Amino acid sequence: MWAAVLVLALAAGAGGALLAAPAPPGRLPDPSAAALVQAHDGAARLAAAARGLAGGQEGDGTPSPSASPSAAAAGPVRQAATSAADVLELQAGLLGASTPRSASAPQPSRTASPASTATAPADASGSPASLATALSQSAATLRGDLARVDGPTASLLASAAAGQQLQSERLALAAGAASPGPGPSQAPSPSPSASPSAAAASVCPSPSGSSTAGDAGGAATPSSAAASAGTSASSLPATAATPSGRGPATEFAAVQSAEEAAVWTYTVLAARAGATERPALLAAAGMHRDQLDALEGAAAGACAALPPAQAGFALPTDAGSPAQVAALEASAVARWSDLVGVVEAPTRAAAAGGLERAARRAAAVGALGSAAAAAFPGHRAAQSAAASLATSSSSTGSTASASPTPASSGRDTAATTPPATASAPSSAAH
Repeated sequence: MWAAVLVLALAAGAGGALLAAPAPPGRLPDPSAAALVQAHDGAARLAAAARGLAGGQEGDGTPSPSASPSAAAAGPVRQAATSAADVLELQAGLLGASTPRSASAPQPSRTASPASTATAPADASGSPASLATALSQSAATLRGDLARVDGPTASLLASAAAGQQLQSERLALAAGAASPGPGPSQAPSPSPSASPSAAAASVCPSPSGSSTAGDAGGAATPSSAAASAGTSASSLPATAATPSGRGPATEFAAVQSAEEAAVWTYTVLAARAGATERPALLAAAGMHRDQLDALEGAAAGACAALPPAQAGFALPTDAGSPAQVAALEASAVARWSDLVGVVEAPTRAAAAGGLERAARRAAAVGALGSAAAAAFPGHRAAQSAAASLATSSSSTGSTASASPTPASSGRDTAATTPPATASAPSSAAH
């Protein structure tokens, strides 16, 4: 009898323990949504610091009530800080529109990638050097998230990272401080002697009838990558994926064509130029050759075959003019941005590196003249949406990051759209 009572007591205790157990945690937010929220929060924090360093002005140019006159920067530093604030406010506004807040919004501390948490964020306040360092670290955080998000989100984050890195370098230069340091995307391009194609040949599958012209090497397309994601950049018109049918093979070829056109253009211009202008033109051609070497390595890693090089390119009548050179460089930036969104996760870092280097060259020739273009280098849809957001914010007298519910991304009036490739292929060298 006592044995039976003991068994019943133990059973009742076990049942009570089961009933008292905590409920299992809810579904974790998907990585793309978490990365977008983290990117928005970082951009908003840095925008406030940059605006304060610029002199405490609000987005409409009026003094901020909380600004201290003694904290205002002067000269080139103030200009660089104002530029950074404009760029970061546009980034925060668009990223905020991409990630509507809800009760289940992901917390960055729970979802940050190892690359994001390797080092503590730099203090963005106090000096131009500290803000430059914080911007560079934020760009590294965005790049560290590329491998864990879907394709469209990766393209948006890579573009935002390039924009932040360039603002960091501009601010450091204006302050006379050393650049915060080369990030992964600023590493030297692989040497052609490394033969990346040969190294990848042993791991790439043989071509088969199952692959399509648009998706070489079985790489994920934006539609397939986004299908498994919840909230991502692909859900907004402002951050639409690469057009249907343009897979990795097509985008690799598009980058190659843009870079070859630049090499050809600068080489021909150098041959026509005098001794004073020739070195700079040859250096520009060399930079684009390095980009082609980097592209070859990325394509080999993605098991994508590049088409044969073009024999030559027909130069437009205005070849060498500031507008033509800007269009040429803007085209290369746009092609690299598109590539980030269609390649598989292991190849995104290389594609993002090409994007950042292309953006740096584009900025040097004035191809990123507007705040929208500087905020999202190469990402044409994001630039259009950011320009609309800036216009809407100006009409309401508020900054892009001031409102928790930014203007609707359905407003698609574009203020800045990178032009198409300036040089068309020719069957023979000219």
